[in-house]
Formats: sequence, C-alpha cells, structure tokens
Amino acid sequence: MVVDETSEAGFQREGPAKSQQLQLQFIDEMQRVAYRDDNVTIFPVRAQSNDDPSKLILSYVCVPAQTRGKFLPQIATKLGCNPKQHFRVLTEGKPVVLDDGKVVTPDMVTEKPLQTNACELVFLPDESYVESFIAHNTSFHDKLRTVDPERSFNAALVYHAADQSVLNNGLYRHEFLFKFADKVQHCFDNVNVNAEEYARPKALHHTQLVRSICPQITPLEPLQFTNVRQNAVF
Repeated sequence: MVVDETSEAGFQREGPAKSQQLQLQFIDEMQRVAYRDDNVTIFPVRAQSNDDPSKLILSYVCVPAQTRGKFLPQIATKLGCNPKQHFRVLTEGKPVVLDDGKVVTPDMVTEKPLQTNACELVFLPDESYVESFIAHNTSFHDKLRTVDPERSFNAALVYHAADQSVLNNGLYRHEFLFKFADKVQHCFDNVNVNAEEYARPKALHHTQLVRSICPQITPLEPLQFTNVRQNAVF
C-alpha cells in the first residue's frame, strides 16, 4: 500500500497558520511501503524543505526478501516424508500432509534462514531538508537501526547522496548518521568527496582483444581507441 499526499492516513494538517505544511509522520509503519515483490520491499522516506514546504524529496530503504533456509532431507525422512512425494513440495515452501494425518511444514525441515542486509539510499540536495528528514522519520529510523538477531533483516549500508552542507550538519550527523551500529557501512557521494581518476576501462581492453582477433566485429581505428582511453573518467 502506498500512502500518498491525498491519504488521510499518511499525514495530518496543522492549524491555519501551517495549512500548507504536511506532517509526514506515518501512523502505521506498513502504510509506508512504496513497492513490494517476491525479492524486495522498498520503503519511502520523505522530507520537505524548510525554505519551501511544497518541495518534497524522497529517500528509500530497500529490504531484500529473506530466502528460505537449507532443506534438511534427513530430518524430513525421520518425520515420515516420502522423498519422491513430499520433498519438492516442502522445498517450494508448502506444507505436506502425511498418510497418518500429520502435517509437516517447511520450517520443520529447513535451517533457520540468514538475515538479509537492508540499505538506505538518502537523497538530500541541501540542508533545508535535514530537519524534516530527521523529525518526520524518527520512529521508522529507530526501527531500522535496531540490531535484532531474530529479525529477518538488519541495516547494513547507508548511501548518502547528499550535499556537503548536509554531511556537515550537526543535526544530520548526531541524530541520524552516528546512531547506526558500528558494523553499518556508509557511502558518501557528492562532488566534494569524489575525485576524478583516469583509468583504462576493462571493457575497452576486451574490445581491443576482440578487434585483434576479428576486425570485422569491431571495425575501429587505433586512433579511436586512443581517444576513448584518454577521455575515460571514473
């Protein structure tokens, strides 16, 4: 279910003085699901600019689906399952009913599944969004940062596509960045931290090898290869 700006469950408006400012605090955590399929669930993290409340920016938390644990055929056999009749059904995640009426469920014959690694993709163009990003998502981020061995996932990576002013902002650093567990990795992406490096692309090297074997497949002149190599920026 996606909660958009027209849903009463997604936000509440304040008094006349702030009638245009949306309070983006979600009532039900599950109402903030933006997308879900068999492989991943994506949660939107909304923030609005203090300078212009009509400007809304979205960040995202991606939680991969937890895969089933390893199937244990020896335990299934001990419980009375027939390899030809029941194993395939159990590995598909479905329960089976034995001849004596006993029900065997997949969790009875599989190892405990491993936790998945959730990641958050933060997009903040300037520090005017920081206050809203922190205040309107506190409960959600507290749950995301919680380290729980019994939960299907734990936070593993935070990607900060944010202006340097955001990364230097005390509120962002102390109320968001520093509150993640030590094992969580952080990736910072902006023009101040990304240096241009000139390198020879592997794809270009592969193309040169193909050309030397069969020029008809890649009919490029040596000068063109030189130009591409010189202009390759990473």
